[in-house]
Amino acid sequence: MNNLINTLQEHLSSSENHVVKIKNATGVKLSKDTPIHKYAFDLHYIESKYNSLQHFLSLLPGKGFKKDVVFTLQKMYGTPEKTTYHLVKEFKEDLEKESMNTPIQTSAQTYIPPTPSQDMFSSFLGAPGLMNKFVDAERSNDYKQQVEELKEEIRELKSENRILREKNSSLEIKLQTANDRQDLAIEKAKMESKGFFESPAFESLAGALPDVAKAIMGGQNVNSGALGSPVTQIQKSLFNKIQSENTEEQKIAFLIYLLENWKEGIDEEIVEILEK
Repeated sequence: MNNLINTLQEHLSSSENHVVKIKNATGVKLSKDTPIHKYAFDLHYIESKYNSLQHFLSLLPGKGFKKDVVFTLQKMYGTPEKTTYHLVKEFKEDLEKESMNTPIQTSAQTYIPPTPSQDMFSSFLGAPGLMNKFVDAERSNDYKQQVEELKEEIRELKSENRILREKNSSLEIKLQTANDRQDLAIEKAKMESKGFFESPAFESLAGALPDVAKAIMGGQNVNSGALGSPVTQIQKSLFNKIQSENTEEQKIAFLIYLLENWKEGIDEEIVEILEK
């Protein structure tokens, strides 16, 4: 039994894709309670469900696996949906309860006589230079699996890249729309601000402004006619401000426009706006 445990332990622990299949003398296969790889047992499954390989083997006689039990050691490739198996070794073993209860007793492994196909396979392996080809072929299977995995990753990356391109295109359209709206708003504001200052009324007022200022600074009200009215100190302060170099003509024109369109309560509204 120790030889059997050592053989199985060495095979299963050498790689995660190494498995063992077990059937009794009548051809009944030992199966798992999972639909995936139902007849293939790996070391992880055995230890997680039975704690140890030895305990797993000790339960087999009670399940009808006693004499001439066939152990098939294999390498497993592919996916759960499409799996292929490569034969490593196949042999028979007697699993009587008496031998299971005697740890030091070992039973000889009885190898199944090779079938014609197996005999041809052995001759193939023994031929000069063909062993290397067989090893290369086995490695090729691993490479093909890696290639399939890489292809799948590439397909996922392409899909993610396409989604990102679509999002980027959508964001560019939104940005362009926002920029167009902003340009329209700026242009509208410019047009509204130019509305009065480019009108004939503004040009008329701007042209008359020097004469008005001159008359007021001379102490005469231009609207009083021949009677004349004294100019107040506030009026003089206003035109002193207008004549200063820092006062832009646009601001002066706005004051004239404001006076021309004065209405009751507008002064309170202007004060409220300035104090915000």
